Amino acid sequence: VIDSGCHAAANIDATADDKAILDSIWERIVTVVTSLILPPAASRYDGYAHHSKSILDIVAIVLTHLPPRQYASAEPMLEQGANRAVEVAFECIEDANKPDAAEGAVHVFLACFMGLCQKMPTCSAVTSLTNHILGDAIDSKDEGGSVLFSKTQQSLAI
Repeated sequence: VIDSGCHAAANIDATADDKAILDSIWERIVTVVTSLILPPAASRYDGYAHHSKSILDIVAIVLTHLPPRQYASAEPMLEQGANRAVEVAFECIEDANKPDAAEGAVHVFLACFMGLCQKMPTCSAVTSLTNHILGDAIDSKDEGGSVLFSKTQQSLAI
């Protein structure tokens, strides 16, 4: 349903002179996807554990059909989604009781990060996310190096 709707909107968008109505539709689609990739804090583990593959598919479908003029509205959505997924993945890695949520969070992160890299490779969000993930590993250290090793493992896992 989402693929057909986005495909139809993209076809209309390609031939329409007035993009204002279509921009409103695209903005609503981005809002819906934002709510999917940013589940409420109380249910974020369950959301990532049970719906990550669907979220990955939906993000890919929307980005396939999203017109380039709407990339600016998609960038914060994807950056926030990737950041939240990284937070949840790190939390889940530290809590061995949530392996499905950790895997799901990594899937959501990948959907968001890959979307940014494919559609907006030079945007600041790509740099910010890369620095966030790898910077945490580089900046964390203690005398024995165990924190550095742990953060490096987590970052490489993501």
